[in-house]
Amino acid sequence: MALVTLSLTPLKQTFWTQGFRPFFLGAGSFAILSVILWLGLYGLHWQLLPPHYPPLWWHMHEMIFGYTLAVIAGFLLTAVKNWTQITPAPPILLKVLVVLWLVARLLPFSPLPNYLVALADLSFDLLLVILIGKSLLKAKHYKQLPILGILSALTLTNGFFYLGLLGYNANGLLIGLYLGFYIILGLLMVMGRRVIPYFIEHGINTPFKATQYRWLDILIIITFIMFVVSEMIGFSTQNNTAQTFSGILAVIQALLHGFRLWGWYHPNIWGMPLLWSLVLGYGWISVGFLLKYFHVVADVPYSQSIHAFAYGALAMITVSMMSRVALGHSGRNVNNPPSLLRIIFILLFAGAFIRVFYTWIVPEYYEIWIILSQSIWILAFTAWTITYFPIFTKPSQ
Repeated sequence: MALVTLSLTPLKQTFWTQGFRPFFLGAGSFAILSVILWLGLYGLHWQLLPPHYPPLWWHMHEMIFGYTLAVIAGFLLTAVKNWTQITPAPPILLKVLVVLWLVARLLPFSPLPNYLVALADLSFDLLLVILIGKSLLKAKHYKQLPILGILSALTLTNGFFYLGLLGYNANGLLIGLYLGFYIILGLLMVMGRRVIPYFIEHGINTPFKATQYRWLDILIIITFIMFVVSEMIGFSTQNNTAQTFSGILAVIQALLHGFRLWGWYHPNIWGMPLLWSLVLGYGWISVGFLLKYFHVVADVPYSQSIHAFAYGALAMITVSMMSRVALGHSGRNVNNPPSLLRIIFILLFAGAFIRVFYTWIVPEYYEIWIILSQSIWILAFTAWTITYFPIFTKPSQ
């Protein structure tokens, strides 16, 4: 017993030293488990959730505030330490954060009332905001405060969701979920603008300067905010004019992001999976906006747009970023990632393509495409989590 305890000590000391380790491992594991549960709830009609928590709302909520927020927590807890030289969450507080996040994922399947689910989940959100904010303010690192604002906004939207779930606001479920989703999509755009061209410029083996336009950045932000406001008005009031305006703004967004991505492109990315995965992931943002436009003008199902954003953009970009951060912050070579990553990214792209296009174009096999895309997701995240488990748990090199 003493020998086992001694052998586990380095693992414990390593695992709780950096925020990316427990949260990226948790995100990868939860991506597997949550979609297995969703496959059972959707395809096999498992009765695991209480009647007052509809499975579709659970699935949407957990992809946003379960999986994605775990990725954001792992990234920010690691990045803020680098920016400020202050550890936002020492091991004991990091453990508290992880426990709160895990409890909030498990409680919906218990007989306990939903207000306890809300308490655990919002406690995690608030503690994360406090820890990140305290470190940024203490170091006077004010230029990153907009990220704190995004975290705070996500906490508010999560609270709005629970107001709906608990019956206090009729629009809470819908507005909380979609507003939270679009805030995260906006964060993807902002972070993508910061890191993707930089990684390409410094990752390919040839001199290259990605094309950037200040006017383009401003126009993307303004039209995206207008799009989100229009979407929220449309959801709340069922206003056809707002929906039409959303469609116009969506096609503008699709063109703007496509133009931005063209300025970042270099053919040498295709030899480097941590680069082409980001480019393909960002490309799904344009696809998602185009599908939103066709939803308005041609009655394409709204879920096609949402899954282009979620399965295509969000999944590919977050897995790519987690892969890179884990390598770089554990002292490993980001230019020599695990060879299996190529297959993992191909699987994610294929799964997104099936979910977005096959379910629309060949709807008579809709359930088959859904189950196939879910199975590909599970396979891809299982391969990724197993591949990166030693990186999360072994000491930095």
